[in-house]
Amino acid sequence: MAAPQHVPVLVGRVTALLTPALADPGAVLVDATLGRAGHARALLDACPGLLLIGIDADLAAIEAARDLLAPYADRVTLVHARYDQIPAIVRARLGGSQGGMRGRAALPSAGGSRGVAPPGLAPFGTPFGEAVVSHVNLNDGVVEGIRLLDYPAFSVQYHPEAAPGPHDAVDHFDQFCALMDGGK
Repeated sequence: MAAPQHVPVLVGRVTALLTPALADPGAVLVDATLGRAGHARALLDACPGLLLIGIDADLAAIEAARDLLAPYADRVTLVHARYDQIPAIVRARLGGSQGGMRGRAALPSAGGSRGVAPPGLAPFGTPFGEAVVSHVNLNDGVVEGIRLLDYPAFSVQYHPEAAPGPHDAVDHFDQFCALMDGGK
C-alpha cells in the first residue's frame, strides 16, 4: 500500500492569485506556515525567479519540506521558527533593513493560518451576519475562533506552535455534531 500523499488545499487558486505578484525575478515569498510545502512548490514552479523563505514551527515539517523542495534548493531558505521571529528572518535573508526589500513582493503566508485582529468582545458584522470572537491566543492576541450569532456556525483554528492536546478540541467536535443533528 502506497503512503498517503499530501494534497494542498486550493493550490490552483492560490497559485493563480499570487503568481502575478511573484512573477518578477527576485520576488520573495515568505510562507509562514510551510507544512508539506505544497503551495510553495506550486509557486516555485510557476515563478522561476521566485525566492522562498519557508518558516514552520514544526521541525518535522521543515525536514520533510527540505526533501520536497530539493529541486529548488538554490532559491529556498528553510527556517524552524515561530511567527514572532519572521521580521528578523526576512532581514537576515534579504540583508539590511526593510529598505532592502524595495522592489520585492513579501507575503506573510501562501496558505494556512492567517491572523485576524480581534475586534473586542462586542459582536461585529460579517458577510454572514453578526459574529463574536470565541477564542483568542493568549500568547499573541490573535483570534483563533469566531461564532456566528444568526446561524449555527463557528470556526476554530489553533496556532501550530500552541499544539493543543488530543482532548483540547473534543468540545468543538461535540458542538459540530450537535449542529449536524439540528441542535439536539
